[in-house]
Amino acid sequence: MHIYSAKDLQAAEKAAIKKEGITSQALMEQVATQVSGIVSELVENTRAKVKIFCGTGNNGGDGLAISRMLVEDGVEVEVYVVNLNKRSEDFLIQYDLFKSKTGKWPVVLNEQDDLPVIELGEIVVDAIFGIGLNRPVDSWIDRLIRHLNDTDGYIVSVDVPSGMFVDKITPKDLPVVMAQLTLTCHAPKLPFFFPDTGKAVGEFLILDIGLEPDVFRPYEPLAIYI
Repeated sequence: MHIYSAKDLQAAEKAAIKKEGITSQALMEQVATQVSGIVSELVENTRAKVKIFCGTGNNGGDGLAISRMLVEDGVEVEVYVVNLNKRSEDFLIQYDLFKSKTGKWPVVLNEQDDLPVIELGEIVVDAIFGIGLNRPVDSWIDRLIRHLNDTDGYIVSVDVPSGMFVDKITPKDLPVVMAQLTLTCHAPKLPFFFPDTGKAVGEFLILDIGLEPDVFRPYEPLAIYI
């Protein structure tokens, strides 16, 4: 299995959307279907409540789609949107879908708000940042990530733990969500195997979201995972 840079993964997805006639929303639904299924199994085994933290980019869009599917499956879910500066088009589509399909509104978290209490044993889904993060987060997001790490919840990260850089080394003084389980798309990311960042990943499972192998051929892998 080839491991690619974040830049090449994003380029391959765009190429697949253009070549194969699929949409970014279809890919998002694929991710959400698999993640929500795994989270539903965790809930069934533990009877835990689920709290989902969504950014406002495409990773947050994944989180909203996951939230919608869990609500539709009867899972008790609290959804938080971490109010960042930019909102992607795919995030906005999923935001509207969540409201229209569930009749619920996510809780919008702003800098001045108190951080949600997470009880022992609750499942936390981290969908704040994906593979595109390449700079330090704002101070209040730093505080949120540290808060999640200080709780007793079971953390599931979508694609990568939030705060982790994929195409460069994550500075040691920056916070990264410490997940127990990371559900990553296509293949593991190179930082999963570094001593300092690998410990944030926990166990990882690879999600096959249906991209044809040919879309990756133009890109040179960083490593091979056996």
